Amino acid sequence: MNNQKYGQYLILIIFLAFLIRLLGINQQINEDELHWQYSAAEKDWFGTIMRNSPLSIYALNTLTTLIGTEIWAIRLTFIIAGTK
Repeated sequence: MNNQKYGQYLILIIFLAFLIRLLGINQQINEDELHWQYSAAEKDWFGTIMRNSPLSIYALNTLTTLIGTEIWAIRLTFIIAGTK
């Protein structure tokens, strides 16, 4: 196989990983996600409730500004970051 074929397989695997994680976006909410949602809603990025890493702060702030603070928006941020 040549390198182009490997690249196509890699893109397919990344797409399938994104799709599989996207199918679980409406599952039951867990406690950590509630803390992330509270941090996003209150703009409490530096952790009176929980400590947040800088990358997640910037990603969540950007996406929640565009979409809102719904729980699926919080999950979508981590789905995008987890499948890159």
